[in-house]
Amino acid sequence: MLQMAPEEMRELAHHVTDILVERVEGLESGRAWEGDFKDALARRLDEDPPETGRPARDVIDRAVQDVLTNALRIDHPRSFGFVPTCPTWPGVLADFMVSGFNANAASWIAASGPCQLEEVVVGWFQSWFGLPEGAGGLMTSGGSAAALHAFVAAREAAGNPDRPVAYMSD
Repeated sequence: MLQMAPEEMRELAHHVTDILVERVEGLESGRAWEGDFKDALARRLDEDPPETGRPARDVIDRAVQDVLTNALRIDHPRSFGFVPTCPTWPGVLADFMVSGFNANAASWIAASGPCQLEEVVVGWFQSWFGLPEGAGGLMTSGGSAAALHAFVAAREAAGNPDRPVAYMSD
């Protein structure tokens, strides 16, 4: 991890917090989509790799100006496309904490606390949905990861055939 003085770390964290709070405050009054065309973005972003580092605040500000704001705001009240989200401020802060702790819940030995919490939440689902004793599962990051896991589970349930086939239709 890049080493910074604690004061610099706090200043950057406050700066990012201010950016996010301003975004949330202005979300409803702004447009649901603020994007740009590929050629316009390419003119702004295509460049040779930097030879030296840049101040972190400059990188953050550029990411906000030229990258993150050029997107569909799926949390906007007038956004009806794709998979909508409804992030809450505690959820944003939880993502911040998880990133800061660099948690990797891929195995028990790497992250026993997060893995146990996943088991607890899956147990809640088992209870709420009336699933049979011994039912289990895991949390995924979204629909694409869930679909991949479902294909793997189906392959295993089919006896792990040499040439599995998936049929799909609209």
